[in-house]
Amino acid sequence: MYNIRENVPEPARIVIKNYNLPVQTTDSITINLAQLKTQAAVWKTQGDVLTVEKVVGFADSRPYVEHGKGTSLKLIVSGEFVNNFTHDEWVAVDENGQDYQVYINGSGSASYHHVQDDRMTLTLSGGTPEARPFALIDGLQHVPEQLTLTRKVTDKLFTGLNWSIPVPERINVE
Repeated sequence: MYNIRENVPEPARIVIKNYNLPVQTTDSITINLAQLKTQAAVWKTQGDVLTVEKVVGFADSRPYVEHGKGTSLKLIVSGEFVNNFTHDEWVAVDENGQDYQVYINGSGSASYHHVQDDRMTLTLSGGTPEARPFALIDGLQHVPEQLTLTRKVTDKLFTGLNWSIPVPERINVE
């Protein structure tokens, strides 16, 4: 924004239509992991969709989680998010009530699907079997019968602000 006066015709306005703010949430889904063999589990809330497709075994979470606990349950996922997915916080609870941090990683694309209000949609999807988006349940070293995934913090998109200020006119200094 340093040289904005050089690049914008007059009169100009700075407009803020949307903003993101982390908010506490309790949106969750309980998944019967055996049923994933025949039917994916779909979690929908606040304009976001996360699909848990299957259990693929275990992987080392340490390359992905700052203080990873090593061997961790790995799930294949896909999804579409209008909120700022990268700063969400997730937790998983197994059938014994034990909490685990969830790390969701994967290739995806960000694109404008909502051009009318300048919102981005992040899509986590496909690719090669090795490059599929996945969720690591950090430190969970068994396949539980049920697993409850909860998004504790949503980096929520708020729309419709439509706040603006005029950019001062350029003064020609000679």
